[in-house]
Amino acid sequence: IEDMLNQLFFFLPDRKIQQGDSWVKNVVLITKSPVKYSDKVTVDSLKHKVYLSLQSIVSARVSDDIPPYAEGDMTGKIVASPHTGLVEHMETTEQIATPRTNSKITRQRTISARRF
Repeated sequence: IEDMLNQLFFFLPDRKIQQGDSWVKNVVLITKSPVKYSDKVTVDSLKHKVYLSLQSIVSARVSDDIPPYAEGDMTGKIVASPHTGLVEHMETTEQIATPRTNSKITRQRTISARRF
């Protein structure tokens, strides 16, 4: 449940925001194995909704002294309610590479969600 809540509310800062503000929030998802998202969130607009841009670095490793078993990035856009902070629309694209002995496996995942 903690991972699901972190994925849903990772973009919320603990302060009042203005257009042009940006912040970094690190989230570690632990359900399958530790995956760290270092998310840079930028406020694009605060018209009737909160419009945010997202740039993230993704890293999955067992420990600090062992190279990561997966790395990549995620970009996207988020539209949230200014009253509740809940996501009304989110679209992200994540590209993760997993190194192998003589190659690299790359996967791309696009997530699009809309609250009705």
